[in-house]
Amino acid sequence: MKTAALATIMAISSALTLGTAEAQSKLSEAEMNELGEAMEQSDNGKADKAVKTLTRLAEAHPQENAIRYELGYALLKDYKYADAAATFHALRDVDGMSEMAYQMEGNALDMAGRRGDAVRTYKEGLMRHPSSGRLLMELGTIRMQEEDYDGALALYERGIEADPEFSSNYYRAAWLLFCSDTPEDGIAYGETYIIMAKTGDRVAEMSEMTYYAYATALRKAAMAGDPMAEAAQNSGYTAEDGDHPTLRAISAAKRARLEREAGNETEERLRNFERMVLEAGHWDAYCRWLTYKGNKEEFNGWLSLHEDDMENFALWIDKHGDRIKAGETVTDED
Repeated sequence: MKTAALATIMAISSALTLGTAEAQSKLSEAEMNELGEAMEQSDNGKADKAVKTLTRLAEAHPQENAIRYELGYALLKDYKYADAAATFHALRDVDGMSEMAYQMEGNALDMAGRRGDAVRTYKEGLMRHPSSGRLLMELGTIRMQEEDYDGALALYERGIEADPEFSSNYYRAAWLLFCSDTPEDGIAYGETYIIMAKTGDRVAEMSEMTYYAYATALRKAAMAGDPMAEAAQNSGYTAEDGDHPTLRAISAAKRARLEREAGNETEERLRNFERMVLEAGHWDAYCRWLTYKGNKEEFNGWLSLHEDDMENFALWIDKHGDRIKAGETVTDED
C-alpha cells in the first residue's frame, strides 16, 4: 500500500522545496542554521528532531510557507501521516506550492492506508492543475501498484502529453514497457528520460534496460527482415549475439530508426533531437552513452580510445540536452 507513495517521497528531496531560499532570507543566522540542520535530519533518520525544530520555527514565522512545507515533509518522514496530510492540505492555495501540496498530501494519505482519499486528493489537484504531470504520475503509480498496467501506462502517457518537461513519467512509462512483452516500445521513453536526467541511478538503470530492449528489437527485426537488422548486421551483428549485441550494432540500428515515421510526439521529439546529434558529429558517443550499462566492457574499451569524443559530446549535451523537452532544434548560431 505504501510503496507507490514512498517512491515519490524519496524522489522529492526537501532541498528542492519551493521558496526555502526566500524563507531563509527572513530568518536570523541562527534560525537559518537550524532550518538547514532540520532539513538534513529529515532525510537522515532524525525526522523526529526535525519536527521539533521546524514546529518551533513555523510558530515563530507563521507566514513562511516554505517552513511549513518542510514541517510537512519531516512529519511524513517521521511516520506522522495524518499530521503531514493536514500540513500539506493547508498549503493547497499557496502560489508556487499548490501542485506539490496536493501531491504530498496524497502521498501522506496513501502511506496512511487511505488510498481512496489519496486518489481523490490527486484528482482535486488535477482540477486546479490540469497540466500536472506529477499528479497524473501519482494516479498512474497507484494503478501500477494495483496491477492495472495498461491503466498505469495510459496515465503516464497522459502525463507526458500534458507536461513533456516532467521527466518521471518517461521513466515510469519506459519501465513498464521494458518489463512487458514488447520492450522495444519503451525505447523512446527510456532514451528521452536519459537525455533529460543525464546522471543518477535511474539513468544507469534506464541505460541497461534500453540496451536489452534493443537486443529484443534486433532479434525481432532479424526475423522480420527489417532494415534495422540489416544495418546492424552490416556492423557485425549476428543471430548468435542474442541478448548481447555490440554497442556498435545498436548505433547502426538506431541510425536506421531515424528514417522511420515517429509513432507519437515523444518519438518525434527524440528523432528531431537525434538528427541534431548526428549533424553535430556526436552520434557514436551519444549512442554508447545511452546504452553503456548493458555492455560496460565494450564501452570502456571504446572510451579508452575516444575520451576526447566523449568529452566533446558531454559539453554539447550539457548545452543542448534540455531542448528535447519542447522539441526545439539547434540553429547554426548555436
